[in-house]
Amino acid sequence: MYFFVAILLTGGSIFELSRKKAQYKIYYIFLTIMTFMLCFRYGQGTDYFAYRDQFLLMKNNLSFFQAYQLAKHGEIGWYFLLWIMNRLSISFEGFIFILSFFLMLFTHKAIKEFSPYPIVSLLLLYPTFYLTYYYSALRQAIGLALFLGYGISFLTNKNYFKYVLLVLILTSFHSSAVVLLVVPFFLDSGRRRFLALACMIGALLGYTGFIGRMTKIVLGYGNYLAIIPSVHAMLVRLLYFIMIYLMHKANLSLESKIENTLYSIYFIGFFIFNALSFSSIISQRLTMPMKAVEILLIPLEISLILSQRTATLSSKLFNNKRVSFKTVTVLCMVLIVICTVPNVEFVKNIASYLVQSSYFTEIGVYEYPYLNIFNRSQIFKYRIVPLKRKPESARRSEIYEAYLEK
Repeated sequence: MYFFVAILLTGGSIFELSRKKAQYKIYYIFLTIMTFMLCFRYGQGTDYFAYRDQFLLMKNNLSFFQAYQLAKHGEIGWYFLLWIMNRLSISFEGFIFILSFFLMLFTHKAIKEFSPYPIVSLLLLYPTFYLTYYYSALRQAIGLALFLGYGISFLTNKNYFKYVLLVLILTSFHSSAVVLLVVPFFLDSGRRRFLALACMIGALLGYTGFIGRMTKIVLGYGNYLAIIPSVHAMLVRLLYFIMIYLMHKANLSLESKIENTLYSIYFIGFFIFNALSFSSIISQRLTMPMKAVEILLIPLEISLILSQRTATLSSKLFNNKRVSFKTVTVLCMVLIVICTVPNVEFVKNIASYLVQSSYFTEIGVYEYPYLNIFNRSQIFKYRIVPLKRKPESARRSEIYEAYLEK
């Protein structure tokens, strides 16, 4: 099922770009398929059952603040959402359905507003943002989807009060969202140069171990800041950034306000990622919403390129000489990247899900199943399913009474 969708999105993207026009009828079919898959899934994603346990932890007759004392991991906004769902007598599967629907709704809002090629946006969304974050990292997914759906609009319209308020709300779901507060300050191109320099210095301090040691001294821990880089993630980021940078340079003469804002957000995320790239976990968690802007920015850059007969750019990469490319040449190069990299990412991610979710060793990448609430019993054929666990904090507390037996 997952491979079938990947093939559909790749073919649809090629068709959409060849027509040089948004194919909304096909887009809505693909969007519906992806939404249904997300809403009705069962046991899919590395943290599905861990979130189930958190959900059941809030299933009690306690006030929210009493119930929150039992929580061991997770921000207050996330647990308040779980508590509200339980007060409304909504099951965990019902909660997953509702949350998934809104994640796709916010994403659709962003694509409809900013992307001239919506199917291309879905292809770029699919391998990591959709399959990893929307399926597994639900707290971060909320931040990612709301940032795409509303945060970018607030930044484009310079409505910074609403933007800051939104980021504060997102931080209550996952603390990594706090880094989004720096985005308005660095939208100016002059300040971006300062950011790039500061991030290079930060990367140097990180790779020498200085940041990790100082964090351990000051805060008493530094596990997340251990020097464990991901070369694969850095290469993918670099490849996309070079492609986006060159298209941005070629489109400068068009003076697109939206393109400039999206590029600025992506630029900020890229350099913060590089500053923290010595820690693959922290660098990706903190910058994922900004990286997700690529699902809108790449189609927009392609559209602007195709609006010109030739793409002309002057960059230090070419010793400041003006270099011209035929738009069809640019389109072919971009097509190769966006049809190859997402699918390589897709295969790599599926392989990691099999390991992290305790699938049986005989289940390979191509056998990775799509399981839903209608065939949930089939899950035992593919993986080890953890039992519903009474959290350690609950086992030590006499006030906790509500772990269901079903």
